[in-house]
Amino acid sequence: MADVAETQETQESKEDKKAAKKAEKEAKKEAKKAEKEARKEAKKNGEVYPGDEERLGVVGGLIMGFVVLLIILIWLVIFAFLVKMDVGGFGSTVLFPVLKDVPYVNRILPGIEEYIPAEEEEEIPYKTVEEAMERIKELEVEIEELKKAGTENGDYIKELEAASAELAEYKANEAEVGGQAVLGRQDLITTPWLTERHGYDPT
Repeated sequence: MADVAETQETQESKEDKKAAKKAEKEAKKEAKKAEKEARKEAKKNGEVYPGDEERLGVVGGLIMGFVVLLIILIWLVIFAFLVKMDVGGFGSTVLFPVLKDVPYVNRILPGIEEYIPAEEEEEIPYKTVEEAMERIKELEVEIEELKKAGTENGDYIKELEAASAELAEYKANEAEVGGQAVLGRQDLITTPWLTERHGYDPT
């Protein structure tokens, strides 16, 4: 009977173990079901379920950080491209004066050299102030000479204008009289200045 009692005990303990395992499985299923329901509820409310953060862990955080950095990098490349192409004149008018002296960053600026002519540096021909002052005095003398020549030319022009006025008056008198004012009438000898072209009528 002891054997029967032992077998019964072992069977009961096996059944208890099976029941315990079954109950444990069912508890896990219930917990998973409750977690699913809580996750759905959190998703509906726009919240993050605490279990999700733990599930992502370090690897998930690294992946998220990498994705964010990649997006920022893409936007920076797009911005640099737009500046380099000088879209809207933003690179040449706004950023060039600010960033032209910043190393590495100024490489994204548009080729502004195309728009601004290179300034030629003039060599200063004078080494001292005294040389420059001497040159200034020479130039002042030249200016005075040019002014004097200008006044002389002005006097000459006035003389020419007066002669031109006299000539115009003479032509007007000649046209009035018909070319006979000085010479009188010369019927016998024709002279080169008394021709039809000059208004002389031989008849």
